[in-house]
Amino acid sequence: MSTAPTRRDVQREETRRRVYAAAIEVFRREGVDEAKIEDVVALAGVSRGSFYFHFPTKDDVLALAYAEAVADLVAKLASLPADTPIVSTLRAVAEHTGGQWRDDPRIFVHVGLHALRSVTRTFPTGQREAIRLALESRFERAVVLGEIQSPLPPALLADIFLLNTFSALLAWSAAPAMPLAPVLEGVIALFLHGAALSPGPVIGNGR
Repeated sequence: MSTAPTRRDVQREETRRRVYAAAIEVFRREGVDEAKIEDVVALAGVSRGSFYFHFPTKDDVLALAYAEAVADLVAKLASLPADTPIVSTLRAVAEHTGGQWRDDPRIFVHVGLHALRSVTRTFPTGQREAIRLALESRFERAVVLGEIQSPLPPALLADIFLLNTFSALLAWSAAPAMPLAPVLEGVIALFLHGAALSPGPVIGNGR
């Protein structure tokens, strides 16, 4: 049985959110490596010890940024009707992801590297993150309906699309002169060309 949060719990969470927001603002302004904890705590109006209580390292701030971005994207996917065509689904993913990171290239470099480490740890265990599972189910439907013809299983299609998107975001974040939206649209075009949008040639079928 769950219990209602106490006043202390609420205050602790409010402080954690304030520290997190301050850290993101300082990261955005100074860059993650250059950001000083002193600047974060001054902006949040808390002690240095309070920062380390909630976030032992800068990487813990990045972990929360990654987790919230993923949860937000999963919610976006869940909000799409079940019969949404795969092209529209991938565009929704790209548009939503672009909106999440277009103003934060300096932060995404570090969040992306954190995400890569996280995914690398889960691959050997067979664990699949919620976003990968959500996309996998969309690809399963697309394959059944013939929207996509590919020798690859839906789970692998989901992973490849996410890795392609991640790689494009990482490359863009290093040189963000080009708007992010067309970069991610390019990822979709390249991916669907490789996955052979139906009707069209089926790659790897020997024809």
